[in-house]
Amino acid sequence: CELKDISGGGTVKVLPGYYNEAIRFFPWVSVKSTDGPEVTTIDATGQYCYTSTCALSDVTPCAVAYFPTGSATQGRGETLEGFHLTGGGGLNQTCSGGCDIMSGAGIFILNSSPTITKNEVVGNILQGDPKVYYGAGIYVHASLSGTANAVITQNLVEYNVADSPPGQNQSNLAFSLGGGIYVGYNAGPVIEGNTIRNNTAGDLSKNNQIATGGGIALYSKWDA
Repeated sequence: CELKDISGGGTVKVLPGYYNEAIRFFPWVSVKSTDGPEVTTIDATGQYCYTSTCALSDVTPCAVAYFPTGSATQGRGETLEGFHLTGGGGLNQTCSGGCDIMSGAGIFILNSSPTITKNEVVGNILQGDPKVYYGAGIYVHASLSGTANAVITQNLVEYNVADSPPGQNQSNLAFSLGGGIYVGYNAGPVIEGNTIRNNTAGDLSKNNQIATGGGIALYSKWDA
């Protein structure tokens, strides 16, 4: 994570290898492998998140790839291409209204419109105490004033798990939505040409848990 010389954007090309990292993206900066996901792995197991100043935070687990606020132009901003992305545990979101959510173990996209293409998003498992889990493989969401029109194409999304702890009772339920991909209310992504299989949302043996969308959970109200 480097802040210098990124104001004009650019592309980081990554050679084959195994990288035990969690990546934070900045606007207009793309990361592409030179030889594809078969030989280029980013594994976020045990990795901490980075702050907006590139300092290592005390937050773990983290998403493998984190797009916290990027370009709003669909298909013309950041690109993540050609990686095997695994070992992510998600980001813990809290808010003044009392929400406590784990989201985006593999790829976390908020108020950003990156291109996610030709990757393998495999084996990412949401972790932690929150009773709400959204999008183990890929999470896409926008605030009321934001834009999240990502392009998600030609990826393999497999063996990702969104399985929250059980709820306490019928008045305090748990939610597990989108084992493969979760699309939130104000997001408008293009999702095409992907293979989405063998993902898990929830566990029938758990009490007071609502689960849906093993492959994709789509809640978007976005109007193009």
